[in-house]
Parts: sequence; C-alpha cells; structure tokens
Amino acid sequence: MVSFEFGFTSARSERWLARATLVCFTLLILCLDDDVTPNFFIPLRRTLQEGSTSKDTIRIHRRLRQLAKKHITPRNIPPLQDEPQLPPPPPAAQTQTSASVSAGPKRAFQPAEKYLGKIFPKTEQMPFYMRNTLEPFPEGRDERDIIFFWHIPKTGGELVKNIFGRCFGLRWAQKLKEPASLEMVHDYIINVDTSTPEGIAEAHKLGLVDSNKVDFISSRYALSASSLFTPQHRGRAFTILRHPIDLAASNFFARKALHPELRSLTLVQYVNKNYYADNWITRQLTGTLPHEELTDAHLESAKHILSTKYFVGIYEQLDETLRQLKAFYKLTPLQDQEYCARELVNGDNPKFVKTERPKPARGSSDWKTVASVEKWDLELYYLALEMFSQQGSIFIAQEYSLV
Repeated sequence: MVSFEFGFTSARSERWLARATLVCFTLLILCLDDDVTPNFFIPLRRTLQEGSTSKDTIRIHRRLRQLAKKHITPRNIPPLQDEPQLPPPPPAAQTQTSASVSAGPKRAFQPAEKYLGKIFPKTEQMPFYMRNTLEPFPEGRDERDIIFFWHIPKTGGELVKNIFGRCFGLRWAQKLKEPASLEMVHDYIINVDTSTPEGIAEAHKLGLVDSNKVDFISSRYALSASSLFTPQHRGRAFTILRHPIDLAASNFFARKALHPELRSLTLVQYVNKNYYADNWITRQLTGTLPHEELTDAHLESAKHILSTKYFVGIYEQLDETLRQLKAFYKLTPLQDQEYCARELVNGDNPKFVKTERPKPARGSSDWKTVASVEKWDLELYYLALEMFSQQGSIFIAQEYSLV
C-alpha cells in the first residue's frame, strides 16, 4: 500500500483527514452561526472519539449549505467602490440624544436619525452609488443618472427647484398629500417626500429612483438621501454653498422668529451656546453629530467628497451658478420658457427674494468669533470657491448662457 512520509497508510490517513476536515467545518460553522445548540456538538465528539460517519458528514455539510445561503448572497456582498472611509458614527448614535449634554432650557440636540436622516444603508462607504463629478454621462438605454441636489438651508434651494421644474421640465419629488406614492400630483412633481428621514425611508420602499418618474431629488440629508440611488440609476450631485458667517446669521434670524427664547441673544451669543450645531456642512458630509469633536480627518474626508462628488454653486453668485448648472446637466428650457429662469431670479416672488440680514462686519471681533466657531465649514467654502472658478473656465459664459 502507498504510505505517506509520516508513516501512515493511505486508509489511516484518509480517516485522519476526514476527522480533520469535519473539525474544520464545525469550527467554521461556530464562527458563522449564532444559533448553534449543544446537540450540534455530538457529531464533533463522535468524530474525535470514533471517526466520522456518513450521517455526521451529511449533517455538517447540510448546515454549511444553509449558512452559505444565509451569509453569502449577492445582496450581502458590498459593491466595490473607491470611496473615502468616513469616520463612523458613535456606537450609540442611532438611539443617543444629546440630552446628557447641557443644552439650556427648552432645547436639546436632535437624535442622530433627525440630524443625519437615518443613514441608509448602514455603511461607512458613502455617498452610495454617486457618480464622480467628471465621469461621463451614461449612454446606455437601461442606465440614467438622476440629479441630486443637496439642499443646504438658506442657499436659494426653493428657487433652484422651481427653475428645474417650471423652466426645464424636470420631475422632482415632493409629498403634497397622504399617503406617499409614485403618483404624479403635478406636471413635474411626484408625491414622495425626500426632505425628512421618514420620507427617505418611504422613498426606499417605493423604489423611487427606479420608477423612471423622477429626474432630480432634493434633500438636506447628504448621506442618507444619497443612498437612494442604485447601480442602474446613479446620482449626479450638486450643491450651493454660502459664506458660513452669512449662513449662520441667516439661520439665526430665521430661528429667532420661531423661538422666543432666542430673541434676547446676539449672533455671537447664539453660536457660543452649547446647543448650537456648528459646522453643519462638514458634519453632514461626514456623518458627525453636533456633540462630537471635529478633527482634521473629518475635514479631509469632507473635502474629498465635496471635490469628487459635487458640482458646486455659490449663493453669492447665483446667476453664474445657474448658468453653470444648465451647462453641466445639459438642460434645455421648455418651449416658450426660454426666459423663465431669468424671470424667476429677478422677479418679486417673496419665496425667492433674498432677504439681507444684519451680520458682523468683516474683520470685526464678532466676525472672528463666528469664524472660529465655523472654521471647518469656512475651509469647505474656500475649497468651493476654487472649484467654482475651475468650473467657470470649463463652461465659458459666451458658449453657455442662462437664458
């Protein structure tokens, strides 16, 4: 008989090999399966003491097949992406509120699901299925990019959405009646809410982006809403940034009208309160809650996402922003709507008219105080200015006009 170098006969070697194989399989099952009962160890003990039986082998192989179906499916294999690794939220982020952080009377931080919009799906690789800005637009019949507008509050978002819908005929999601559905409730509005965490969850269930009924999606939740997109309908994103000190002032005066307890405060006092959510843009891009300390790593991650995933506009240069957006997305006005965008921008509709708010003089001590609080968002704003200038050199004004 053929013998191995260890001196075992082939038959004896086969028995030992069978025992070792079953032991390895059993250990693999222990690693994968949370539902192992004490009875499952009987074949392992019998194998070690007496040698394996065909019945034991069949039982263990059957369990392995079940585990393969449970743990190794296409749905559970994450897609290959060249995305930045974002700092993960704290372990208790989904349930923790900041009530434990002193927040003053009547106010407290929002829980993670309200502040970040319940990040779907649960992954640190975000944004999910979002095109890089410079990727070519798809030409296949089965693929179509959907415009994603990350709407930073107080940056002219309502004006932009109305221009995209009324002037260019793009269909967008806005819930106008209960319940949410894929019904078109207007020529350019589908009855789905993407502005709230609950609405984004509904949009997932309804299959909004794969319905072929929406051309662009708007949401203030950068990470959560970006997870709506699919391999067949990827997102192609833009956002509009505003100088963080102006943005802080605008938000402050808007909140003063709603919260009487803020009316006795100045802007500087407001941004120094422990309930003030500083650096909102950086936190939204990196999934970081208000009570978490931001670092250079968060800034670099936010810069990488902004520079690779977003076409940027500047609120202080809204006309040029709209001109660049029209060129980038190759938008064509509807018939008889050639001057629609210009009329909305220069019209007197109170929804779209800019309201000037008092703000600290540039270089003043108050200005420097707010700037120090919003230092991370200031860095992103300066990056956006550079990106905006580069975009303008690509889409020359003489070649691409707003009207």
